[in-house]
Amino acid sequence: MQFLGIEIGHGGTRAVVLDLETAAIRAEAWVPHDWIEGLPAGYREQNPAQWLDAVDRAVRQCLGASGARKDEVAAIGVAGPLRGLVLLDEANRIVRPAKLAGDISVKRQADE
Repeated sequence: MQFLGIEIGHGGTRAVVLDLETAAIRAEAWVPHDWIEGLPAGYREQNPAQWLDAVDRAVRQCLGASGARKDEVAAIGVAGPLRGLVLLDEANRIVRPAKLAGDISVKRQADE
């Protein structure tokens, strides 16, 4: 049996397939996330939709490289150390890019 690990971070998404009996890494995949460019200094934003796409791509790459079938995956672990604000509407659609840790775009308003 296999274990699938997924880590979603600021820089990208990593997936790994481990053999549960031997603890050997069978495959790894990394899909980078892009920062929104052209914003004023102090802004740190990303499009949350790319996180879902990155998870999908990393998992597919990892399972493909490992040769593991979906039915061989006994457990999935997900870590997402992202700290930020993702705004959704009533239909759970993304309203705007996510503001992430380190964004100081509202510092002036906070100081007031």
